[in-house]
Amino acid sequence: MSWFDDAAVMAATVLAITSLIPQARRLRRTHDAAGVSITWTAIGSVTNAGWFTYVSTEGLWASAPATVLSSAFYAWLFLLLARLGTPWRRAAQLGAAWGGVLIVMTSLSSLAVLGSVLGLAYAIQVGPSVWTAYRTWAPTGVAPETWLMMLVQVVLWGVYGLANGDVPIMIYGVTGFTASVLMLARWYVTRGRVPAPAVLR
Repeated sequence: MSWFDDAAVMAATVLAITSLIPQARRLRRTHDAAGVSITWTAIGSVTNAGWFTYVSTEGLWASAPATVLSSAFYAWLFLLLARLGTPWRRAAQLGAAWGGVLIVMTSLSSLAVLGSVLGLAYAIQVGPSVWTAYRTWAPTGVAPETWLMMLVQVVLWGVYGLANGDVPIMIYGVTGFTASVLMLARWYVTRGRVPAPAVLR
């Protein structure tokens, strides 16, 4: 890799490790999970474990620590949300099912196919976040700093993938960019809203 590739990978690695910290801090400080998807955290933990398999096999050792730590951070967010009373059983089942899919793909297909699936998997991972945020009147639990850091991270990965002809990483960059922009746009539009009052039945 060139010095630019090295720098991009290292910067993206640092951002990947630290991007979930603002979300965790917000949940711990406010106990407000409005608009935050627990399914996102379950699938995110599993997907990053899959990325570890891909990047380690491809020799991208600089980014391997980020995948392990990101998997652990997503699991931590899952536990935080569960402790705040967010229903977690279905999210855990979906995460386990996704893990089964990745294991089957690894066993039956080539590494290139697994990488392509993981590139598209980011859409599956962040889809629940976008869906939950857009269905929530006031997604006050969402930490915009997390999504801004993710935006910079996926742009760096996208540039790296483009420069090195790595299609899975390019796909990851495109899907990550789209999701991050959608989440930041939702936060910006709703930032002045207050949660809707509960309806007594």
